[in-house]
Amino acid sequence: MSKELADAFFTVVDESIGWILECTEGLDTARLNWRPVEDGNSLHAIANHTMANAERNILSSYLGKPYAYDRAAEFAAEAKDGDTPLGRRWAELRARIVAGMAAAGPEAFDRDCDHVRMVRVKGWEVLVQVSRHAAEHVGEARLTRQLIEAASSQRRAPEVP
Repeated sequence: MSKELADAFFTVVDESIGWILECTEGLDTARLNWRPVEDGNSLHAIANHTMANAERNILSSYLGKPYAYDRAAEFAAEAKDGDTPLGRRWAELRARIVAGMAAAGPEAFDRDCDHVRMVRVKGWEVLVQVSRHAAEHVGEARLTRQLIEAASSQRRAPEVP
């Protein structure tokens, strides 16, 4: 049963990141980097942070792989012309996560894990956290996309600082 539950949690993560990436489709670099308020998150930052959170929590906390944690950099990142597309980055990371979870087997679900914020928790608690976190950012991404579209429909591009 634990493999099925681990897979179900990852499905939520995968779908949530997919929905976030849908919000970035068709946008130029300026719109990907646009922030609705000065200290708000751009669509690029939301996608970057959500993928980094999945990487940190699943590959590092759940599967024990090394990861250099820099939360501020996740949000500060800006899209640049010529960057690897976000969808390709997710496809590559997703493949690593799927392979790692398969190799870890169902035992990882109940194993004790070290987590950067929650300290020592069970594997399933890590998966709950990352799936909840990814789902939360879907709403933020959808609202940000709607704000970009609203500004664009007024025949002006969002201002980029």
